[in-house]
Amino acid sequence: MMNDQPLVCMPDAINKQQQHRHDALFATITGAVQTVHETPNGYQLVLPIAMTSPAAEFITLERLCCPFLEFTLQVAPGSDTVCLTLSGREGVKDFLRGLIEQMA
Repeated sequence: MMNDQPLVCMPDAINKQQQHRHDALFATITGAVQTVHETPNGYQLVLPIAMTSPAAEFITLERLCCPFLEFTLQVAPGSDTVCLTLSGREGVKDFLRGLIEQMA
């Protein structure tokens, strides 16, 4: 059950090549964030629509080392942005706060 997952990032869950790609994607996404919205259980990052594929690839890697996170990618009809929401159970928002502060 996902609620049993500790709120700890497990970097050893991905190999060195994946870690390099993860870091590059994180830097790309961080540099592209237009707006950050706080949600009840996490944060929503608003990104340019061109970040859809990098965000999806980031999710693929991030979920390996942080299996307690929930991810949502949303594109509204006719929108020129994509929303990446990171959320989860109690405690996840606090865990994410440090990450979000790095983006400011």
